[in-house]
Amino acid sequence: MNITHVIFYPGQGGAEQYIYLQTKYALKNGHHVNFVLGKDGPLVARIKEMGCTIDYVKMRSPFDLRAILALKKIFSETNAEVVHTHFLRENFLVIAASLFNKKKVFSTVHRIEKKNFIQEKFNRIYSLFLNKFIAVSPLAKDLLLKEGISEKKIELIPNGVEIGPFSSEEVLRELKIEAGKKVISYVGRMTHEKGHDMLLKAFSRLQLDNAVLVLVGDGDLRKNIENDIKKLKLEGKVILTGNRDRGYEIIGSSDLYVQPSKLENMPLSVEEAMLLGIPIVASKIAAHELLLEDERYGTLFTGEDDLVKKITFCLLNQKFVLEKAKKAREYSENNLTAEKMWQKTLRLYETA
Repeated sequence: MNITHVIFYPGQGGAEQYIYLQTKYALKNGHHVNFVLGKDGPLVARIKEMGCTIDYVKMRSPFDLRAILALKKIFSETNAEVVHTHFLRENFLVIAASLFNKKKVFSTVHRIEKKNFIQEKFNRIYSLFLNKFIAVSPLAKDLLLKEGISEKKIELIPNGVEIGPFSSEEVLRELKIEAGKKVISYVGRMTHEKGHDMLLKAFSRLQLDNAVLVLVGDGDLRKNIENDIKKLKLEGKVILTGNRDRGYEIIGSSDLYVQPSKLENMPLSVEEAMLLGIPIVASKIAAHELLLEDERYGTLFTGEDDLVKKITFCLLNQKFVLEKAKKAREYSENNLTAEKMWQKTLRLYETA
């Protein structure tokens, strides 16, 4: 099967990891994958490593006629059977380019942000021409239904994750973390909705001298976060690694994973912590409640004071929290692996 992913900007986040894993398993199972990008971005290096063909098309707007004609030409030349989009900008361009080529078109909903009236109207029209929306969480599916999308046009396929081999000892040595330290980690873009500010304040209030916080990721708020570390006198206690393709290595080398996000769809880093059997403390938002089944697979918190208490409790009561982590791992192995995600996606490609 010839599969083409169309992405305006191939950045570095959960959506890009999803695309990477889908591509990896498609190639592993003998399918051909091509990419059409609007511009370069962090994901490009990983695409090239996998040996995929990349075409570039300037996508100035969702209604760019030149982009539509260029896409139509590429789809024809690459004999694309399935075209897969991931963000709003590409959707109309792909539908317009595919109308007369009889391509199967799928669009994954990675974000659960509220759309404006025009975007909702556009999405309803768009849904008439594509084969299926793929919702990566029940929250994403509910959002599509509220926007007036027919349930027949929505397929729920949860995000899947994959953990490669690594050595925790080597990771801790690389980070210069001494033996005996309690390591808390968080993987996420440095943007407002990810909640780094609350985590840093809570961490500064811990009555634990041997705790270290490792933040993986980058973004617009990096400078603010660096300033907060100085203001809270946390130099030497907080490590910023920047972006890492294998963020799970940090998670798996930790004693506790904390996810303080204010908004999430289906957080891959929480899934990775579950699959690794690492205890989790996460903000009490809908995505975390669903993924952790309230508190069956982890611990939820509300507000800064509660976060301080929950982190302290988890670090001092490892036996209790490791029982939850064990259950989380068993659940993830049966439901949240990248291979299972790919198998469900392939079945959809073939039958929709």
